[in-house]
Amino acid sequence: MNQLREFLIKKGIQLETTEYALNYEDICLFLKLISQKDVFILGGDVWEEEEGKMYITYNNWYISPENYTAKESLEKTINYINDIILCNSNKLYFVIVIDNK
Repeated sequence: MNQLREFLIKKGIQLETTEYALNYEDICLFLKLISQKDVFILGGDVWEEEEGKMYITYNNWYISPENYTAKESLEKTINYINDIILCNSNKLYFVIVIDNK
């Protein structure tokens, strides 16, 4: 988990919520790191940068740990992010919520 946290601190934008948001390029790299570990992704939020400020878009996803495996949560996350990037031309950032168990 330390490797994931270090990546977020190095590459992410710290939000007022104390979370870190990653742009599309960096979220793809982050998800590659997650794929090498048995980490369950609970979901995430989508943020947008506008005029140097970050705003929540209220787009998000949630994955129930009772119904999916860690690998399936990764696949669902990748699909969601790719779908939203295709539909938006804005500068989007992503916050991932992982299960710390």
